[in-house]
Amino acid sequence: MNQELFLQLLRKQLFALPEAERERCIEDYRAMIADRVEDGMTEGEAIAQLGSPEEIAEQILAEIPISTLVKERIRPKRRLRLWEIVLLILGAPLWLPLLAAAPAVVFSLILALCSLVLALIAFAVSLVISGVAFFFCASGNMLMIIGICLASIGAGVLLCLAAWKLGGYLAKGGMRLLRRCFLKRESGAYDADVLEQEVEV
Repeated sequence: MNQELFLQLLRKQLFALPEAERERCIEDYRAMIADRVEDGMTEGEAIAQLGSPEEIAEQILAEIPISTLVKERIRPKRRLRLWEIVLLILGAPLWLPLLAAAPAVVFSLILALCSLVLALIAFAVSLVISGVAFFFCASGNMLMIIGICLASIGAGVLLCLAAWKLGGYLAKGGMRLLRRCFLKRESGAYDADVLEQEVEV
């Protein structure tokens, strides 16, 4: 892969960035390749050492704040025409309530998932407390009492760890989903072979 193809592939992968930021990244990688070539590497070796455009873009986009991606995504690409403005005004009774309801639906979904995690934690804590209370309040076969107490406390601790993990997975999954929504490609997938032929022409 030559430098121009690599940089064009990288540019396509960084489509979600603001244009100035995207061009700054491209120039940074152009300079990195030039530095490696000056140090005696071939262009292909320098590019191979940097990694694939997909990996580089994934790393760059992971470091960009969600707010920047959202601003770039919702920024209008062109001015609205008069007939589009009229349609927006006439359609407001339909789309405005839907738009207002969307955040409430998302918020209620997040609240339901958080409630599930909190309920699991509460149940785990109640198991631990009941295990300790059973030890001090029960009478009879001591070996059986100790066994029930340890089983209850162990189940509570394991359930608490599971709830903590579930909360972490839900938070990471939510952030991934949010990023994916704003990193969705508008123009569809591209074929690296087609792009390579375009560069060669």
